[in-house]
Amino acid sequence: MSRRHVVAPLSALSLALALAGLTAPAVAAPALTAPRAASPGPSTLGRAVAQPAALAVAADPTSRADAATGPQRVRILGGDVVSVVRTPTGRAAPRVSSISGSAVTVITTPTTTFAFPLALTTVLGVRLDPSLFDVFALTSAGPSGLPVTVTYTSTSAPTAVPGVEILSRSGLIATGRVTPSSSAALGVALRTASATTLFGSVAKITAASSGGVQPQFPMFTLTVNATAANGKAMNNGIVAVVNMEEMARYVGIAFVSRGVARVSVPAGTYALVASAPDPVTPNRVQLAVRTDVPVAGATSATVDARTATVPVRLSTPRPATLGALAYSATLTDAAQLDTFGATVFGFGDIDLRVSPVAPPRVGSLDWSALAHLDSPTGAAPYTYDVARIGTGGIPGSLTFLTRAADLTAVRASYSSPAPALGMPGRAFIGSYGGGGFAMSVPVPLERTEYVAAPPGTVVADDYFAEIDPDTFAFYGYLSAGPWTPQPGTSRAQTWNKAPLTPRLSEVASVFGPTLCPACVVGDELTVVAHPFSDAEPTHIGAPDPINDSPRAVASWKVAFDGFVVGSGDGQLAATMGGASTASTVSIDYTTDGRVSGAKTPSHTVTHWDTPLTAATKPAPFDWQCAAQMGADPAGCRVLPLMTVRYQIPTDLSGRLAAGTTRARLLVSHVNAAQPITVSTPAMFVSFDGGGTWQRTGVISEGSGNFTVTFTTPPASPTTKPARFKVSISDAVGGHFTELVTAAFTVR
Repeated sequence: MSRRHVVAPLSALSLALALAGLTAPAVAAPALTAPRAASPGPSTLGRAVAQPAALAVAADPTSRADAATGPQRVRILGGDVVSVVRTPTGRAAPRVSSISGSAVTVITTPTTTFAFPLALTTVLGVRLDPSLFDVFALTSAGPSGLPVTVTYTSTSAPTAVPGVEILSRSGLIATGRVTPSSSAALGVALRTASATTLFGSVAKITAASSGGVQPQFPMFTLTVNATAANGKAMNNGIVAVVNMEEMARYVGIAFVSRGVARVSVPAGTYALVASAPDPVTPNRVQLAVRTDVPVAGATSATVDARTATVPVRLSTPRPATLGALAYSATLTDAAQLDTFGATVFGFGDIDLRVSPVAPPRVGSLDWSALAHLDSPTGAAPYTYDVARIGTGGIPGSLTFLTRAADLTAVRASYSSPAPALGMPGRAFIGSYGGGGFAMSVPVPLERTEYVAAPPGTVVADDYFAEIDPDTFAFYGYLSAGPWTPQPGTSRAQTWNKAPLTPRLSEVASVFGPTLCPACVVGDELTVVAHPFSDAEPTHIGAPDPINDSPRAVASWKVAFDGFVVGSGDGQLAATMGGASTASTVSIDYTTDGRVSGAKTPSHTVTHWDTPLTAATKPAPFDWQCAAQMGADPAGCRVLPLMTVRYQIPTDLSGRLAAGTTRARLLVSHVNAAQPITVSTPAMFVSFDGGGTWQRTGVISEGSGNFTVTFTTPPASPTTKPARFKVSISDAVGGHFTELVTAAFTVR
């Protein structure tokens, strides 16, 4: 009788969480609909005022983000990349990876996140509907794009629209989609033309799924009169309107036109948070906050950018220039059920100013400030990444002194086979929320990165090995396991050091249990393997997660007793049924990718072959099987697949000098706390493209670690990038083989 096998790919969110060392249940992208009534009310229906600048956001407690969620990473209109992590308390930690250098305002509501680039301020809410900037909706849409409807100003208007891939048109109306590629193309276009010019023939662009607001309780018109920093009527500002008794009643975003924004809200006490560029000083952005605004009927309130008088400043032990700055105001309702955040991110010589605000009478207000600073030109490279927080309102001074004793020193190196632009990123995550930046740097590079953060903060680092500022393309993604700054200490971090090989990751998660990379539960085997990793044990990567046409690809196949039960492209993250009646599982994983600047693409073929009966040990208490997410992990048994890391003494350009080379081979198993004896590896190296092979010397260091020696020939016209192959067996009947091409070059 034939055995029935079922393969079930993990959800996209589980995959993203696994890549970042995070675990959490999937969260559907919320609809942009009215909040439900917090309590029964009259049968009259309230309706938002018909103005192209208001959006009520669902804040139903049943969909509230009580649990932590992993990064929602997406390219926004304008080309930059925004990622958002939710903490267990529902607070958001947004991060902006900037190529454009444009300031970005990130609004985090109880259910979703919006990211609005300053470069598009003149058309926000007028020509571009806010639904186009919903990070969760864009993430859910994926590479295929967010469906949109375009309305033109006339039937003779050009069909092409920047930022949108048009699919069809009839008269004034067209359908299309916003994709990563179209968003990047808009970023390129904004370098030579203003948003007003680029969208001059467009009346409106909306997400096809965006709906109207139909609240089921009495509503009143709140008119917000907004004043700019020059004392004139504000134009092109963003105003958030937040109910501070209970955000489930109302959270909305309005766009100011000619000094006025109007929204329909239920009765209550509100906070207003406005973000606007200074009309006189180009590098200045104001974040004006007003609390305790009562609404019991039709109401007018004022928000004034001139109240944003407090500059955010940071001093450091050594000279440094500002590279990026972010300030976040976070509101918590009186019910202590929901939070709302408004964060302004600025880059380069940004002048960010904030309103001093007393503690609100209803609800609470706290804040966080993040800064990245760079060493002066000509100095040995160093940076500062600093986070500061405060509670009980916004103080009248936001100038912070960072002392040497507060710092953790990170000795960072970024390898690259050829000169390129890489993009390191760092995010601070804590009970206060957090956030961070990613900005381009020339690589290869060695520098010291000084980090300071409030107690209890977790730091999450990642890296794009190459970016293309002309096309807004990102390549070669790697993320690191979370770590906690310890003042007065130092640590090392090495990025993109070849060879890049697959990794069965056991990286601890920021929130919740660690996802088991190879576990059996009953009849199901789950395997989560990342197609790329470098020499760092906590680094994991994937096919380029931002681009429509990734430069790196992967494919996989899983078989029970020789019968294929699962296969696919890209990330290996799948659950296969039939494990209880099979004897052996074999896994083949093929990856192709190009390290930044490398002329020869890498190619890796990895094979595991292991008896399923070896899955006898329970998973550690802080692990979780994917098939049991949220359930008791007691039935989760670890399949001890071998893991192999290579430590080859290449320089920052991935090169070895001619002569005798001593490298290391580190062999372990999934859940290495239960050691399993391995055979002495057989390892061969080739410098002529695989025509001839040199067997390496191998000496055991104990505990699965081996020293390998081989002769590296002098560089010559016939010398090719090194390739090697490895074969290892273990005491439970498992086998591991791996072929790696373009592992390194000879100098």
